[in-house]
Amino acid sequence: MKQQIETFAPLLSVETVNVLQLLGFNFRQGVGSPLTRRVGELIGGAVDAKEELQLEQLRHQRAAMELSVDPDAYARFREMFPGS
Repeated sequence: MKQQIETFAPLLSVETVNVLQLLGFNFRQGVGSPLTRRVGELIGGAVDAKEELQLEQLRHQRAAMELSVDPDAYARFREMFPGS
C-alpha cells in the first residue's frame, strides 16, 4: 500500500487539484462521499462481526449439548480429545 501511495504522490499537488477543479471535478462528491460510505460500512461491519461471533458461540453450545445426549458420540469425542 505504501508503494501505491508513493506512486501517486507526485500527482497530488496544488496545481493538479486546481486543474481538476477547473475541469469540474467535485472533490466532495468524488472523494468525500465514497470515503464516508466506506467508513460507515467498516463501522457496521464491526457490529455484524460481533453478532456473528455470538451466533457461532450459540452453535458451539448447541453442538456440545447434542454431543452430551448421544453416549456413543460422547465416547468418540473423549477418545479424540482425552483432556476435554
